[in-house]
Amino acid sequence: MSALITYVFAQFDPRPVGQDKNNGIIADADEGRNLMGIEVTIPHLAERCKLGNLDHHGPEDSAETPSAVEQALSAELPPAGAMLATVRCDTDSIGAMAVLANRAAGREVDEVL
Repeated sequence: MSALITYVFAQFDPRPVGQDKNNGIIADADEGRNLMGIEVTIPHLAERCKLGNLDHHGPEDSAETPSAVEQALSAELPPAGAMLATVRCDTDSIGAMAVLANRAAGREVDEVL
């Protein structure tokens, strides 16, 4: 049995008053080097997610762009201990986090669901 890979989960605050909280999240994730965004739709925060950002809300995205959950099915897994952060706590972002965590734990993920 392989070692269990665990992640840390966080939510960015999209409001201007949330900047201190957001800076703390980035600092806790090794200044963003250990941070993956999940639907981080605020450009200056998304660029700080050095492990990438699973999103489909950008200016270059279209109806053909896969959802965050779909992207999580094949995305490179973040390393153990990485932080997964979102701005949007919706079924797509939380579902994508669950897919990544399940894949990392070696659990089967039903793509149909």
